[in-house]
Amino acid sequence: MAISLVDAKYLQECYGIPVQTWAVWRTKQIGPPWVKLNRLVRYDLALVDSWIAANTVTPADA
Repeated sequence: MAISLVDAKYLQECYGIPVQTWAVWRTKQIGPPWVKLNRLVRYDLALVDSWIAANTVTPADA
């Protein structure tokens, strides 16, 4: 099983969430987990998808 590590710029392109928002989330310890390799910050794409799924809100039935 291969791990796909991507940067915040890639996530911006995929999800439309600005690079700066990813940085703020890291600072506030919110958002998906990340990996720090020396000075490089990377995200495991599978964990980002899981985090998004876990934070999906479904409106209550009316």
